[in-house]
Amino acid sequence: MNQQESPLETALRGLPREEGSDDWMDLKARIKRRRPFSVRLRKHAASLRWATVCLGILVAVGFWQASQGRQSAIASQTLELRTWVVAHDQAIDADPFADPWARSIAEAGR
Repeated sequence: MNQQESPLETALRGLPREEGSDDWMDLKARIKRRRPFSVRLRKHAASLRWATVCLGILVAVGFWQASQGRQSAIASQTLELRTWVVAHDQAIDADPFADPWARSIAEAGR
């Protein structure tokens, strides 16, 4: 049974085959670039919400610790260092020859 093809089908079959790369990826990239920023931002809304919640929790914990008068580990180390330096300076004032560095400085100053 022979069926007659429509003229459109005949014309389409007569077109030469395109060899090479597909243009669909380029078209998708162009469409993606033309989207407004708000549309692209909406795509990542869930991740941004999670990041905002985590940042809020960190700020709240930091504020709570600050309001409780707690010192961080770095602050306590710098406080210990300052205390040691003050004690060292007082010891040098009392006896400058106790510290070898201070001794050389005192001898150089004479």
